[in-house]
Amino acid sequence: MIYKMTDNKWNSIKWFFDRLWENPDSFPDRGVLLALSEKDRKELFTSSRVALLRILLKHKSSISLSKLAELLQCSSDAIMQDIEVLEHLFLIKKDEKGYWKDNEAILLPEIELIIKRLEDSMLTTA
Repeated sequence: MIYKMTDNKWNSIKWFFDRLWENPDSFPDRGVLLALSEKDRKELFTSSRVALLRILLKHKSSISLSKLAELLQCSSDAIMQDIEVLEHLFLIKKDEKGYWKDNEAILLPEIELIIKRLEDSMLTTA
């Protein structure tokens, strides 16, 4: 799945930044902002990817692919597929020692803003 910007995603992001300006201390200093439909969220954040992120959260330093495979009881190939998706979303990074969680994920639902001209709304109420 390729993450593409749409009007609804852009509206969600604008809504988020309005909240951020109102109360900046209630949000992380670093993060990846993703506006996702329910379908996209389920496709991107599978149970295996969530398990991978949880393990990376628990470790304070990098963790090797073989150690991840051992902890998740999965093949290295399966984990690599999940890693590629999460790296593409900028949620994890790789260094010479292994993988580590880089950013907080801030997930927003897609919202659709309906903007009516004043004349249009007056016509429907008359």
